[in-house]
Amino acid sequence: SASSAARVLGMFYAGELVKVALAVVSFILVLRLAGASPAPMFGAYMATFLVYWIVLARMALPAIAATRRARA
Repeated sequence: SASSAARVLGMFYAGELVKVALAVVSFILVLRLAGASPAPMFGAYMATFLVYWIVLARMALPAIAATRRARA
């Protein structure tokens, strides 16, 4: 039903908000307590994030192509 779909979507957004908040707090803690240099830390974070999305896309593409072939 529409209300359960809206509830699931709301829970998804709440989870994403918590994830972003935890990431921000983690960055602040590492920068202040560990004395890490910001540029290398954020560079490593961005590289990890990019690799994650590239691998995810490469894993999803064969499944998407198979679904399209099955529908045709």
